[in-house]
Amino acid sequence: MPAIALFNYSKAGYGLLELQEGEREGYVIIEKEGYVFIYADERYQGKTVSANLGNSKEMTFNVDQQKGQLIIEKQQ
Repeated sequence: MPAIALFNYSKAGYGLLELQEGEREGYVIIEKEGYVFIYADERYQGKTVSANLGNSKEMTFNVDQQKGQLIIEKQQ
């Protein structure tokens, strides 16, 4: 099952900012502080994933060559 956990790190320690889980053989997208974090399961059948971001903008990301890896995109 794909999942992304975002943590805040500091000298005082760390804390969980967000945890997002996806469907088995699917993908997960988190938008946080100007970045988009994408993880597509290695068995995900598609080549792209789409998301409606907080700025009401729909974006499509090519994940075909990066399945099983965390992808981080800076929003423009």
